[in-house]
Amino acid sequence: LAAEGRLLGHCVATYARAVRERECVIVALDVAGQHSTVELAVARAEVRQHKGAENAAAPDLCQRALAVCLRRWTPEGERS
Repeated sequence: LAAEGRLLGHCVATYARAVRERECVIVALDVAGQHSTVELAVARAEVRQHKGAENAAAPDLCQRALAVCLRRWTPEGERS
C-alpha cells in the first residue's frame, strides 16, 4: 500500500488498517503502463472508489479493465 501511494501520489497507505481488518480490499491496476487504485467493499466486488495519480480520475483504460474484472468477479445474480 505504501509503494502504491508513493507511485500514484495519493493516500492509499492510510487504508492499511481497513485492509487488515477486512473492511475493504485494495487493487492496484497497471494496464499498459497506466495506473490506478481501486477500493472494493469486502462483502462483494463493489467499487467504493477508483483513483488515478494524485486522486485524479482513473485513466479510461483502467476503468475499462476494472469493468472486465468486476464482470468476472461478481456472480451473475449480484450484478447491478
